[in-house]
Amino acid sequence: MNMNGTFPPFICDLRNLTILDLQYNFIISQFPRVLYNCSKLKYLDLSQNYFIGPIPEDIDRLSRLKFLYLTANNMSGKIPASIGRLTELRQLNLVVNQFNGSIPAEIGNLQNLEALELAYNTKFSPSRLPSNFTQLTKLKKLWMASTNLIGEILETIGDMLALEFLDLSINNLTRAYPAVCSVRKMVGEIDTQLK
Repeated sequence: MNMNGTFPPFICDLRNLTILDLQYNFIISQFPRVLYNCSKLKYLDLSQNYFIGPIPEDIDRLSRLKFLYLTANNMSGKIPASIGRLTELRQLNLVVNQFNGSIPAEIGNLQNLEALELAYNTKFSPSRLPSNFTQLTKLKKLWMASTNLIGEILETIGDMLALEFLDLSINNLTRAYPAVCSVRKMVGEIDTQLK
């Protein structure tokens, strides 16, 4: 079934809803704040739609979220610092959107995060990988291809021992530290376009 048009607000009449998957539809809308009424929501997938505009500054009202997927929409603006207060998050996927500004360092506060996927947001301002991302000790996947990263790869990335997939390709990184090679079980790739 394909849903067309705007986001259906009646969904959050379902007050016990914990999982909402609306990926691969034709929904045209800004991020639906009506979801804040779904106070038990843990899994939200709005990928592959036509959502536009920013992630709301009060996104942290979805305080029970463990999985947030907004992949391949037309969302824009800055990723709000408040996303770092979604402390239950396990997976955050914002791949292929139009976000700009800097990558918020507050994401480094998400101590339960296992997958962080921000790739192919080509309008990010040129910036370094936030140094506190290396404090994400449970992180298994870091996908940051084509996010306008600059500078050196953090030496401390070699301390992220849970990491299994690392992709920093299609950026403007300038130096790879030997410590990167200490990341165990590496199945990703680092194409740093070394200068």
